[in-house]
Amino acid sequence: MRAVASLWLCWAIVYLVSEAVLMFLLSRGDALARGLSGAADSTVAAASSPILEKLAAVDAPLTLQIGLVNTLALLLCSSLMPLMRSSADPKPRGRFAERFDRLLWTHPAFRWTNYVSYLFWPMPTFRRTPTLRLKGMCAFGVLPYLLPILLGLQAGFVGGHLQDVRLEHPLSVTLLGLALVLPHGLLELTGLFIPIAAMLQFYRAIQPKLVAGDLDAVSAALHEHGGWKPALRWLPATLVLVAIAAVIEANLTLPFAEAVARALGLAAGRGS
Repeated sequence: MRAVASLWLCWAIVYLVSEAVLMFLLSRGDALARGLSGAADSTVAAASSPILEKLAAVDAPLTLQIGLVNTLALLLCSSLMPLMRSSADPKPRGRFAERFDRLLWTHPAFRWTNYVSYLFWPMPTFRRTPTLRLKGMCAFGVLPYLLPILLGLQAGFVGGHLQDVRLEHPLSVTLLGLALVLPHGLLELTGLFIPIAAMLQFYRAIQPKLVAGDLDAVSAALHEHGGWKPALRWLPATLVLVAIAAVIEANLTLPFAEAVARALGLAAGRGS
C-alpha cells in the first residue's frame, strides 16, 4: 500500500534527522539536547502512564499493558476519519451538522482559515481548488503525516540520547536505537499507520474533484468512504499486528537490543 509506505518514509526521515540533530547537540554539550530527549520521554509517558499505573497495580502482565495502550491508540487512529466527516463535509447533512458547519466557518471565534491557508499553501491542490469549503478537504492530505512525525521525533530524540553511551560511535548508536524500535515497531507502527493511510488514499482519490470544484462529488465520496464501516474494515488485521507487537516488545526487544549492543561493543561503555 503506497500510502502506508509514504507514512513509513516520513517516519524514517524524521527519525534519522531528529536523532542526528540531537547527537550533534549532545556532542557539543548543549543543555537543550538533554531537554529535548527528556521531553520526548515525558510526552509519551504522559499519555500512557495513567493506564499503565492502574494495570501495574493489579499485577497485569507487561504484554497486556503494552497491548492495551497500543489498542487504544489504534482505535483512536481508526476513528479519526469518521469523526472528521461532519466538519469536513462541504455539504453538511442534518441539523447538527449544519449548526456545526455555521459555527466552524462563520463564527468570529473560529478565524483560523488564514492560518490554514499559510500551512497548506505549498500544496498545489490547495492553490488550485476554487472554493474555501473544498480547500478544507486538503486536511486529509496533511493530518495523516502528523502521527509518523510525532513518533519519529520521539524515537529520534530518545535514540539520540543513546549518544551518551559512547560519543565516538554515532553510527553504532544509531543502529542500537533502531534495535530498540524496529523489532516490535515494524508491526506496531504498520498497524497504527494503516487506518490513517486510508485518509491519505481518500485525499489522493478526490484531488481531481477538488481542483474541478465538484462539491457534490466530493461530498458523496466523503459519505461513501468516510463512515465507520470503511474505517473499521482493517481493524481485525491491525489488532493482530499490535497484539503481536506487544508480545515482541515485552519479551524480545530488550534482549535483542542488548545483543546488538554487545555485537557493536557498546555494552562495556554503558553508563559512561
